[in-house]
Amino acid sequence: MHITIDTREKCDEAVQYLNSKNISYSIEQLKYGDYILNNRIVFERKTLVDFVQSVKDGRLFRQTYSRANIDKPYILILEGNKGTLSGSNMKREAVQGALVHIAVFMGIPVLRAQNYMETLQLIVAAGMQEEKYDAVNVKQIYLRQPKGRKAKGKTEKIRLLQSLPGIGKSRANDLLTEFGSVKNIMLASEDDLCRVRGIGKGTAIQIKRVFE
Repeated sequence: MHITIDTREKCDEAVQYLNSKNISYSIEQLKYGDYILNNRIVFERKTLVDFVQSVKDGRLFRQTYSRANIDKPYILILEGNKGTLSGSNMKREAVQGALVHIAVFMGIPVLRAQNYMETLQLIVAAGMQEEKYDAVNVKQIYLRQPKGRKAKGKTEKIRLLQSLPGIGKSRANDLLTEFGSVKNIMLASEDDLCRVRGIGKGTAIQIKRVFE
């Protein structure tokens, strides 16, 4: 097992942990991600505070879309607990909507860690499991499809839309009837969204924030 650590990470703590486990590592300036496992799997670490802020300013989706064409599996690790989000003024529904978009529409696995040490433990655990597979199998198991997986069936699409802020089952059904597909809803303007019964300007703005 070999772990490459980006120079901007907490190298001292990571080095101490990896040395205690006799795990090979190197510290380099990475083009993308924060850790690369065996030069095959990329991990990006975000604290929940940074995750919420990146949703607000649109940075999150710019970053994740920029990873769409890399030739390695890409995994996002969210670090922290809900207590760290107090005072963020970010609704739970908006966070859930962002996670749905990343995991379902973009096909990027999302892992949770309580703290930095648990993040390191997750990466090492992935390395231990990877030893059971050859390179081809690992790619088949972890690597998302370039355009993300598409929701299949109306019931599944309705369930996904209910994760958007301010959207219940009835409004989700109305959205799907109006636009015909989840993709069209993602691309719709605020004014277009407001054409749907029960969706006001405020709700439309929140939905657009999730997808932009």
